[in-house]
Amino acid sequence: MAATQEEKIHIKDKLINDQEVEDFIFNTLLPNLPCSIKKLNNIIRNIYDGIPEYQEQHNGSNKGAKGMEIEEYIFGNKPNNDSNPDIENSYEIKSTALSLNNDNNPIGFKVKERIKNTSIGGNRNNDRFRKTLTDEFINKNSIEETEYSKKTLKQIIVITHYKKKCILTDILTIIIINPFDNNWINNNPYYYQDIMPIIDEDFQKLSIKCESYINTNNFDDLTQRNQEYLHFTSSGQGHGVKERSLAWKHDYLFKILSNIMYLKMNIPLEEILIKPKGCSIYYIKYDLFIKFINNDY
Repeated sequence: MAATQEEKIHIKDKLINDQEVEDFIFNTLLPNLPCSIKKLNNIIRNIYDGIPEYQEQHNGSNKGAKGMEIEEYIFGNKPNNDSNPDIENSYEIKSTALSLNNDNNPIGFKVKERIKNTSIGGNRNNDRFRKTLTDEFINKNSIEETEYSKKTLKQIIVITHYKKKCILTDILTIIIINPFDNNWINNNPYYYQDIMPIIDEDFQKLSIKCESYINTNNFDDLTQRNQEYLHFTSSGQGHGVKERSLAWKHDYLFKILSNIMYLKMNIPLEEILIKPKGCSIYYIKYDLFIKFINNDY
């Protein structure tokens, strides 16, 4: 029997543990991608009783609109400031976009924006903020030891296609990252061999920045300069904002995505990446990425 309006349930209510989360992603989500949120929502509603019907309501000018729609209509989460992962005791859900070098004559995709993981607050006169920096960054040896690990390292990253003046476009694919799971580590060796050591280095640099801020009270010490993947970024609106968030730089997802393609498609990285004429950065080749998301390899 269908659930009533008051009894509506969400996917997260059905997913009790990590295995059920991963089964849902690999057996229900990924086989139907790429597709629109609306189509995916209809598929899920045919499987699970009581899932809310998709209704587009977020303004396209809102950078976080895609992520909010995904969380609310697929996973059942509304925007919140909860320090716990979006799926209880499990994964944090993030959304980011890829953009083309040229919509009319595409050669490659790049990661358009950083991924903001979680707010760490910020106020030069706030003793609680200074204590957080001391307890979680200065006095810890790695991000894995901090309270932020549960929202930073173990993530479901939904990748969408950004089009100018049309942010709400199709979901291309979903990447699941779980560096605490031995099976995931064994199947993704590049993460611990290449990426995790750099994250550890970045954390040590963040620790030094925090010490500098504690000593000088100069909020500009808490910047994204000199880190490769993990960094502090401004959050909030207005000139001179004093809030800080912990975020992934563009290169983090680019590195993961290109390496997953390399492992699954058995194609050398140098053949996956391309630097379009007039560009200073590398892109993921358009034709190969389309084959990748359509499992055409």
